[in-house]
Amino acid sequence: MPIDISGNILSVLETRLRAEITGMDITCLKGEYFEMLSIAAELSGRRKVVMFLGANIGNMEPREAKVFCGDLRAHLAPGDLVLMGVDLKKHPKLIWEAYNDSAGLTSRFNLNLLHRINRELDGDFNTDRFEHYQTYDRVTAPVKAIW
Repeated sequence: MPIDISGNILSVLETRLRAEITGMDITCLKGEYFEMLSIAAELSGRRKVVMFLGANIGNMEPREAKVFCGDLRAHLAPGDLVLMGVDLKKHPKLIWEAYNDSAGLTSRFNLNLLHRINRELDGDFNTDRFEHYQTYDRVTAPVKAIW
């Protein structure tokens, strides 16, 4: 049961999983993470293995990460498991290059949030007045995108 807020990425993932693993039952859950974990528990009483991959938790302040892990635990049943990926601290030049890629993918991804707010929530951001700029704190290691 893949969970994501992006219906598009869920569609891509479902197509790839069905092509690569025939016969697998796949139920995509589009929405906020903990709400969808609750729905997953309602849909199946089976033991869960929750995969939280990537560097997301590394972009949280320590207090936020602790709250997140507590909330995650509250959504799990005895016997459920968590596979969590974390990212190591990296040289600031490497982080800079990743968030300021020459193709502008990260910038477009981040600025797309403003377009989505305009489209889906009737926002009125003038997106031409924003630009992508990221910071990286070597000590605490979170990456912050600023517009």
